[in-house]
Amino acid sequence: MTKKESQIMDVFWSRGHPMIASEIAEQIEEMSIYSVQQVLTRLLKENMIQVSGIAHNRNAIARQYLPVMNEAEYLASIANSRTTCRQFTENFVECDATLQELNELQAKIETRIRELQEQKP
Repeated sequence: MTKKESQIMDVFWSRGHPMIASEIAEQIEEMSIYSVQQVLTRLLKENMIQVSGIAHNRNAIARQYLPVMNEAEYLASIANSRTTCRQFTENFVECDATLQELNELQAKIETRIRELQEQKP
């Protein structure tokens, strides 16, 4: 993913709702509306985003876009090895994870451990 593609995807992931090109351009100061539109076209071709609807923008109609996958799903798709997944998890734990986030992660880990223990003959 290019830097500009990453910047636009970050806007989508942080907002969590359909957006039109001009709204995205407002969020990324160094990118013009024309650059945003070009990157959106590439992201559509790469199946990273989809058109989710139509919105009225002043006197025009504009397409609304949404990411095809959330940020975690995207990261999982590029993390194709156990080592990479483990590094992501360790980094998450060591960074600014909240107590609630750590408790949620712990619950998922404990559930997975029980599943694996039940599979053993």
